[in-house]
Amino acid sequence: MVTAVPATEAHIEPWLALAETLEPLFGPMPLFSEAIERGIRRGTAWVTVTAGRFTGGMLLSRPDVPHQIRWLGVLPQCRNEGSGTALVGTALEQWPRGTVDVVTFTAAEPDGRAARRLYERHGFVCLGPTSPAPDGSPRDLFRLTRK
Repeated sequence: MVTAVPATEAHIEPWLALAETLEPLFGPMPLFSEAIERGIRRGTAWVTVTAGRFTGGMLLSRPDVPHQIRWLGVLPQCRNEGSGTALVGTALEQWPRGTVDVVTFTAAEPDGRAARRLYERHGFVCLGPTSPAPDGSPRDLFRLTRK
């Protein structure tokens, strides 16, 4: 079973390498290292590590509302091994009540379908189009609402 742990500075380099591999799908991520460092300081950066190797990362919004998964990615060769599930599960543990949002790919993006399925498995519902990604590509808003 894969578990998520709080990110540390040791995770920054492999996380940036993951972000570079995902850039064709996610679009440009300027200043991403600063976002990771800020998340580490705030306690809102989480990673999965399997057999001592970084497999995925997630950035959450600050603990106050609105709750949002701001970034989530898993190494392509480690997908379908539980890292995404562990990361989303950790986000939901951080916020046991209320609404959690995530902006992700539209159904028209073949490489983004796995992300959509991941969120749907955790009870998120697609609310439709939202603001586009920084590169202009379309995105959908997914929301999980709990009492």
